[in-house]
Amino acid sequence: MENKIEFSFRYLIPKVLYACLTSMTACDTADDKLLFEDKILIDKGASNINLEVKSGTDNVILASFLAFPSATPAKLKTVMVMHGSGGPWDDDDTNGDGIADLCHPGQLSNQSEAWKNLLIANGFAVVFVDSYSSRGTCENEGDYKKPPLKFKISGTFVRNRDAYDVLTMLSKLTWKDSEQPVIDMNNVAILGFSDGGTSVISTLYDVQATPPSWVWKQSFDGVVYTNEILPPPAVTTKFKTGVIYYPGAYHNGYYGNVCTDKGIYRSYADVMIHLAGGDPLTENSECLITTMQRLGGGTATVHRYADADHGFDNNDEPESSLARERTVLFLKSKLQ
Repeated sequence: MENKIEFSFRYLIPKVLYACLTSMTACDTADDKLLFEDKILIDKGASNINLEVKSGTDNVILASFLAFPSATPAKLKTVMVMHGSGGPWDDDDTNGDGIADLCHPGQLSNQSEAWKNLLIANGFAVVFVDSYSSRGTCENEGDYKKPPLKFKISGTFVRNRDAYDVLTMLSKLTWKDSEQPVIDMNNVAILGFSDGGTSVISTLYDVQATPPSWVWKQSFDGVVYTNEILPPPAVTTKFKTGVIYYPGAYHNGYYGNVCTDKGIYRSYADVMIHLAGGDPLTENSECLITTMQRLGGGTATVHRYADADHGFDNNDEPESSLARERTVLFLKSKLQ
């Protein structure tokens, strides 16, 4: 399957950015001196910015889109959004096979645009992380649904690493006029839908919960994979909280069987989980919640929507508005 990626950033920060982030030297751009001593300088009047971040997992360049509220305080409480299987961008199916094969990084999808507007209207900065386009696909579809390409964009052990790479980038954002941090790094939440919800689960995994000699593995169609599977990253800067919509919570055995007492998943942060009654993935999500309750750590606030289906946030289902209202209230209660 051939996917075409069209880079058409409106506010493109040059690709030399990722090299400068680790060089501790200044980088000159056509507009101004952007970076100095490991800082990314941002104008106070900025509203939408596209940044490129080098992945520490496979060295690809991740596209990310940042938006700021109009009344910008010294430090911003921030929400990182992890996209679902459709990706974060506007895209096109050019050959009629039902799979998007032309995506436009920097041009938000309708769902992403709606969340951008909602979050900035409530005073949050928001950053969208693209885990797909730089890895050769617009969507988690076709050959990317199964190994080996599935591992390339894994919501279990790749996209969580993307989240932390972008979190590191956020820590470098600096207001140009005052040289004060843009982001309140003690108040960054992560929110994800479907496969993005899967990635949020892994992002918030408490590595201290891992039993000695645990083997990180996944099973697909009876085949157990170990060599291709990455362990959770060891991190120091963490997210304050998370919101998870209808995830794939089983992770193909990565955290053991979460539907038995062999599951090891524990979150280091409190989360809100939205589950749909018509979603076949909900059963395993309920198992994950039971494992979380058994092992302690972060607590889960769970909302169940009996008549909703998987993807209800983006399908104009009536439960979408209520879930978004609950999400904003939860984020405001946690990010203080």
